[in-house]
Amino acid sequence: MHSLKDLQDYFGWSYVQARKRVIWLKDNFSSEVKGGQNRKYQVTDNGFAYLERLHQLEQSNGDLKAAQSQLLEEVKSTEEESVKGKAKSDKISPKYVDLLEKRVKELKEDKARLQEKVDSLENRLLPPEREQKSPFQRFWEWFGL
Repeated sequence: MHSLKDLQDYFGWSYVQARKRVIWLKDNFSSEVKGGQNRKYQVTDNGFAYLERLHQLEQSNGDLKAAQSQLLEEVKSTEEESVKGKAKSDKISPKYVDLLEKRVKELKEDKARLQEKVDSLENRLLPPEREQKSPFQRFWEWFGL
């Protein structure tokens, strides 16, 4: 599953642009998008392939609406061909794999940093351990010697 942040990083879209395209994808291919209604949007691998094709069409046409209608026509014709027995294959580009690996590395670094912060806060909040003194030492402290 791919988040809006992943889409922004990969395609170079703003948050609003990514969200607009994901909502369009959800309206037309509801099984490819999860979330919405106060939950984060998540796009499936197949939905990501649709967005990748939409991005290509948008770059060549320069018009989002035209690219969306062309993608719908392509998907419809592809579905008709697959019904006839042809299989379609979706591949994720190496650029996106590199982006995901970079994101995983960043998240691991964040996790380590947050764990260090939690450990330091625990050490500050927990009372210090008392020294184990023998009864003889406590006796001498009591008398002030």
